[in-house]
Amino acid sequence: MKRLAPLALVPLVAGAVAVPVATAQRASSSAADDDIVAIAAKDPRFSTLVSLIKKAGLADELSGTTKLTVFAPTNKAFAKLPKSTLAKVAADKDLLTSILTYHVVPGQILPDAIDGDQTTVQGGTVTVTGSGDNIKVNDANVICGGVHTANATVYLIDSVLMPPA
Repeated sequence: MKRLAPLALVPLVAGAVAVPVATAQRASSSAADDDIVAIAAKDPRFSTLVSLIKKAGLADELSGTTKLTVFAPTNKAFAKLPKSTLAKVAADKDLLTSILTYHVVPGQILPDAIDGDQTTVQGGTVTVTGSGDNIKVNDANVICGGVHTANATVYLIDSVLMPPA
C-alpha cells in the first residue's frame, strides 16, 4: 500500500487544517501534544462528531493515553444521514456509543499498514481497501489520512460508518 504523505493538524484561528508534517512542526507543536478530542474540538468540520462524542460520554476515553486509530466523519458526512436517523441515534446512548466506537480501532495504524480488515472497539470489523489517495473504509472514502495526534492516527472520512445489525 502506498503511504500517504505524513500529516498533522495545526490549530488556527479558523480551526485546524491538514498540512505536511514539516510545515506543522515549524508552525506549531501543539497538534502532536493534543489528543484526538482536543484537536477535533478546535476544528469546525467536526462539531457534530465532538458533540456526539460528548453526548455518548466517550470524551474522557478518547482523550486518554490509549493509542487509537480513528475514522472521523466530518459534518458533511453526518449531513448525508436523514435528520430523523441522526436524531434517533443521538437520543439512544447505547446505539450512539455503538456507532461511534465502530469508528475506532485499537492502536495507531499508519497508512502503510491500514489495508485489510480491522477490528473496532465496538467489536465489529471495518474493511480498509485501496492505496495512496484512494482509500476506502467500508463504503466511506478517506478524504485525508494518517493525521497524527498525541494519542491517535486519524483518517477523515466522508460518510458515517454503520455497524452491521
